[in-house]
Amino acid sequence: MRNLLWQVRKLQSNLSWLDAAQAPPLDLGTTYYVEDVARALVAPQVEVTLVTADHLSYATSSDPWKTLIEDWGAGIPADEPTVVVVFIPRREQASGLLHPLIVHELGHAADSERGLVNSIWAAAQQRRRLARRFAGDVQGFANSQNVD
Repeated sequence: MRNLLWQVRKLQSNLSWLDAAQAPPLDLGTTYYVEDVARALVAPQVEVTLVTADHLSYATSSDPWKTLIEDWGAGIPADEPTVVVVFIPRREQASGLLHPLIVHELGHAADSERGLVNSIWAAAQQRRRLARRFAGDVQGFANSQNVD
């Protein structure tokens, strides 16, 4: 029962993006720009919805109902578009200067779609010089903090 209640709360928190899909909170030009960037960064058939929220920071949710769909059915077919919901603070929706942060949020969706951070980390671990310098820097920081 507790698990079902938690899942219902998650569904309810996502209802605002359904409203935003019908009436985008940003001007038309910004909305088109974000959709173009999302197609380039995340996937060609991505569905992006921008939602204004009362919380104070930007956030991203990729395929927000994926877990529920997988738990209660066969899952999302591979050819279905990725759904990305970008939350922007309501107080900033008219500020074009802060909209580049939306592109940063789309970077999270791109990582979720393709595992970019894991790929970069795996490649970095193969570089001996980088691993040596990283270990040395960590040790130097630990020494500066008097941590054993």
